[in-house]
Amino acid sequence: MKTIKLTEGITKEWTRALRSRKFEQGTGWLEKESKYCCLGVLETILDLEIDSTYLLCNNDHSNRSCIKGLSMKMQGTLAEYNDAGKSFTWIADFIENGFKKLES
Repeated sequence: MKTIKLTEGITKEWTRALRSRKFEQGTGWLEKESKYCCLGVLETILDLEIDSTYLLCNNDHSNRSCIKGLSMKMQGTLAEYNDAGKSFTWIADFIENGFKKLES
């Protein structure tokens, strides 16, 4: 199991990847048939094993890789925005603005 702290550098790499058009956006899964949720993109750039049906954990009491600094609540919010059709660019802006609520 890896535990990774969500640093400013990782956040920049994540938002850059979301805007890169390298990843095709999908819904309902972190990754399925080469389509990604925004959280699946994060797992990919961090070279974590993607479990297509579960969000990342955020504590040390799991046998899964963890991202410290990204709460389960925020993961749920990001997944909801992704699955509601917000673009990766919109999600990258949301992340860069400190996860503050943005206008559509």
